[in-house]
Amino acid sequence: MDRLARLELLELARAAGARYARAVDAKDLDVLRSDVFTADAVLRTTRAEYTGIDDVMAFYDTAFAQQPGARRHFLTNHEAEVGDDGRVTVDCYFFFLSADARSVIGWGTYHDVVVVTDGIARISEKTILIDVNTTIEDGWAMPEGGG
Repeated sequence: MDRLARLELLELARAAGARYARAVDAKDLDVLRSDVFTADAVLRTTRAEYTGIDDVMAFYDTAFAQQPGARRHFLTNHEAEVGDDGRVTVDCYFFFLSADARSVIGWGTYHDVVVVTDGIARISEKTILIDVNTTIEDGWAMPEGGG
């Protein structure tokens, strides 16, 4: 693959992550279904694995109902690689704030596998690892004794 094609794939994959964050913040299942994930998407969390677009959308539908407030995601420190098969793996940190019944803050990492078809990038696999998910009142300081 030539250098320009590789760079274009990397940028399309990063844009898919941004589209994901905006759709989740807007709680827009239609955009998640049509513009973010592939039909055979796999979502992995620390609690479960969801396979296929309907199962993945059910996860987000439940999550949005449990957290009805406004949320904003910020993605940073992207590392992306194009595989021999043209799929792009993207790892990044995420940070989020939520104004819900309580003020919530959290962060962790995303691991995405992105496929580009006809110039459109969609996430085929997403792994969400949350390091911290807490309220402002509870805080996120290290426990006494250091750990």
